[in-house]
Amino acid sequence: MVKAPRRYDATGRQRQALTTRRRVLQTAGQLFVECGYAATTIATIAERAGVSQQLVYVAFESKRRLLKAVVDTTIAGDDAPVPLLRRPRILAMRRETDPHRKLAMFGAYLREANARVGPVMRMLRGAADADPDARELHATLEGQRRTGMGVMAGDLAAVGGLQEHLDVQAAADIAWTLASPVLYVMLVEDRGWSGERYERWVTEQLSAALLRSD
Repeated sequence: MVKAPRRYDATGRQRQALTTRRRVLQTAGQLFVECGYAATTIATIAERAGVSQQLVYVAFESKRRLLKAVVDTTIAGDDAPVPLLRRPRILAMRRETDPHRKLAMFGAYLREANARVGPVMRMLRGAADADPDARELHATLEGQRRTGMGVMAGDLAAVGGLQEHLDVQAAADIAWTLASPVLYVMLVEDRGWSGERYERWVTEQLSAALLRSD
């Protein structure tokens, strides 16, 4: 009796590869924040993560691409291939028609997102002066963040929530400033604010600066 050839099951290997990738990303993120981007080498990341340097290069190609992957994962909160604007929490925020509730939802989101992103963005801003890769990535991310604030400001305008003297671009600039991840780090990590206090403050500031009083 001839046995049928065994099918190759790649599920286990794929799961192991994903676990290893996540470990490298987590390790790289910790080292970038603790030691700085310039001082952190692929060799150090590989040693701390318990993998070979070759594996890191195969997975990410370069330290710059690894940094970008760290930032992208940190912003999203996971490595699922779903654009930020299509994630359920953001979609729910965009569907909300009451401007005050919309900004309350946004404030809660900022509290969680900036807790993840803030240390990385401050590291990037500090590295940008001396490192071209960090400078380029920092500029790209701030541009993307400004675009996201434009979407939020446009949604507020669409439901009649913006103050009469504000256009969408000015409102987006204000939101981009107040929602800065670095500002979160300054208040929470440097000045010892609680997450609850930050959430309340940023929601109040955004509401006062953007929303109609009626």
